[in-house]
Amino acid sequence: MVVGLLIHTVVWLTQEAGTVDWKQELLKFLMPIWLTVGALPYLYVFALACRYEILFNMYKAAGRPPARARIGTVLALRGNLDEIRQRWIATCQMGWYRNQGATTGQISWTGWATP
Repeated sequence: MVVGLLIHTVVWLTQEAGTVDWKQELLKFLMPIWLTVGALPYLYVFALACRYEILFNMYKAAGRPPARARIGTVLALRGNLDEIRQRWIATCQMGWYRNQGATTGQISWTGWATP
């Protein structure tokens, strides 16, 4: 099936090569590539917002951090998606959202139970 389609395409191109608008065909070929490259900045911003949301929800589970701490976190991570993921993993491993204060309601903004 594929071989027959390939043979038909080659025969058609050799017979009708003069009638093909090669510039238009090139533009049709490049359009999906251009659209993919053009969408990458939007995908990055969306992924960045999602990662920060996950991280700040983890912090929020331990008590709402002050605005300065949230701004400091954003500035320290500099928009690096992998560093945000690493911070989220470290937060999960430290158990900030599963500490003793979570059951008593005595949680500081860092997530550690207050005495």
